[in-house]
Amino acid sequence: MEQSPQTPVTQKTHLQWGILIAVIMMVLFVIYYAFAVPQQGFARWVPTLLFVVLIIIAQQAYGKANAHRVTFGELFANGFKTTAVTTSLYVLFLILFLIFVPGFKQQSLQMAREAMEKRGTMTEEQINMAMSFTEKYFSVFMLAGTIFGTLIAGAIASLIGAAFARKEGKSAPPAS
Repeated sequence: MEQSPQTPVTQKTHLQWGILIAVIMMVLFVIYYAFAVPQQGFARWVPTLLFVVLIIIAQQAYGKANAHRVTFGELFANGFKTTAVTTSLYVLFLILFLIFVPGFKQQSLQMAREAMEKRGTMTEEQINMAMSFTEKYFSVFMLAGTIFGTLIAGAIASLIGAAFARKEGKSAPPAS
């Protein structure tokens, strides 16, 4: 009786990594809020850079969990699935945060006003109009920006991670 070569079972890691990354991003968000970290300069990019690095690390872990017998497409898909899990959990967290911590919106609006005033390129009337519009659509801007920003950053990280992850091909493991 002839045995057919067995296809190796692919280990899925996107769920646990997505949850871990979401928790890390949530903790960083709370730290930024608690310490009123201004969203300017390098501090503005720290969460995105951390997110990209963690997605790439997640892809490395996926490759390792599958003995590096993975393709570029599988690595990219895993990275994007991880991004989707992270984004979903993070957006849910932000919705709850907006509901239960109303001071966040006010703090964000105050920081935005101060940044506009500091720039000195707008009149008081223009600042008031901009702030009125921003206050009205704050939740929409925040959630849409988070969704699109994390999905775009996640896609870029997934491409980078898939390109640089170690791959040894899809051959079946040697028979024992």
